[in-house]
Amino acid sequence: MAKRFLVPISPGRPFSSLLWALLLLALPGCLASSGPVFTQLTAAPEKPMCRIAVLPLLNHTDFIQGGTIFYRIFMAELNQRPGFTVIQEGDIRAIYRQLRINPRSAPSHEQTLVLADRLKADALISGEIITMRENRGAKETKPVLAVNLTLTPAGADKPMLTTYHRRSGEDYRKIMHFGLVNTMTSLAALVADEILDLWQAHGLTPCAS
Repeated sequence: MAKRFLVPISPGRPFSSLLWALLLLALPGCLASSGPVFTQLTAAPEKPMCRIAVLPLLNHTDFIQGGTIFYRIFMAELNQRPGFTVIQEGDIRAIYRQLRINPRSAPSHEQTLVLADRLKADALISGEIITMRENRGAKETKPVLAVNLTLTPAGADKPMLTTYHRRSGEDYRKIMHFGLVNTMTSLAALVADEILDLWQAHGLTPCAS
């Protein structure tokens, strides 16, 4: 049975469940951006997922190159984590061309099996950019980002994890007292890290470094 969770992620030290509940009551409207919402569809494989292919992300926004921006930031954040090998974007796009897959559309299940095999990947990450915008004020810019990502072990019939995550730059000032995050690149890096923290806690296991 699939498990669905709303997971608050806090830099520094984690909130207790009671404190988080009180915080949400004190800040109506923040629930949508309080943390990743994920569904675990299958158990994690026994073997670690060392070699990861991040497939081109679909961009459903008007933000120019929004999919590429988050895609490359996400890959960079994953690449910094010990025990993971991130397959190069050029290698992935080469297989897309061989299979005649449009990078602006999602590959079929059969195509993902071929992608994983040819790239010798242990897992595939795919997804879409739902919201990406920068609300510009007189003195500051407030970026907003929402993504939906999927983690699928190579050869699996269905994903292991699907995750929706929405943040605004202002969340870190209101909830976490970070100060305003006022660039899309900074916000994207934080969102990527929060998703990866969650996935590593629920089955994305690296190789021993």
